[in-house]
Amino acid sequence: MFFFFQRRCWPKKTSNLNTIENHINHNGDRGKKLVLKMDVEGDEWKTLLHTPIYTLNLFYQTIIEVHFVHSIMPNSIGINLSEARIGEKTNVIRKINEYFYLYHVHANNYNPLYYIGFFKIPNTIQLTFVNKKYFTPKKDSITIFPTEVDYPCDKTRKDIKLHFWPFYPGTIQHISQMIAQRGWEKWSEIIKLIFDRVVSKWKSLVIRAKLRRPTSFS
Repeated sequence: MFFFFQRRCWPKKTSNLNTIENHINHNGDRGKKLVLKMDVEGDEWKTLLHTPIYTLNLFYQTIIEVHFVHSIMPNSIGINLSEARIGEKTNVIRKINEYFYLYHVHANNYNPLYYIGFFKIPNTIQLTFVNKKYFTPKKDSITIFPTEVDYPCDKTRKDIKLHFWPFYPGTIQHISQMIAQRGWEKWSEIIKLIFDRVVSKWKSLVIRAKLRRPTSFS
């Protein structure tokens, strides 16, 4: 049975906003094994920054869509890449990483990537974390994102391939996985992968030379 209360999350309680801790207390969920599912259109940054770590540590999984990483839509101009705004977001991720492992990541393809140097930054990312109290990783992840069970948010556009740092184990590892899973019969996919990596590097160079806009959906 599910109960829905129309209240947004925020660091402080107001007439139509409430904290995560107050939501837990209101629902009588203290002492239960909890999952946090958060999609609050940008308010997640300040909410999580001010949520006590002992409250976040009550959840054994957290599924969060983080918004406006590089830009405030609808304009993709990198307005959120100032040192102060990056610092706030970095502090939130560091706070979560202290008690959680990142398990799965998927880029929302309604917004483009932003190229800065040789780095690409998704603007909206869906992150799944698992609490370190309940899970112990056996080794570093070699998962290639998006996975076969992921689907593009915008079905009219291809999913964003997270074949870049920090989500990617590397081209050699990727090819090795493809051969192990499918054999050499899929050699055309391997060639396409190498071609895509070359195109991506070339695109980065062209953008660094300011010969094209810094945003792209691939």
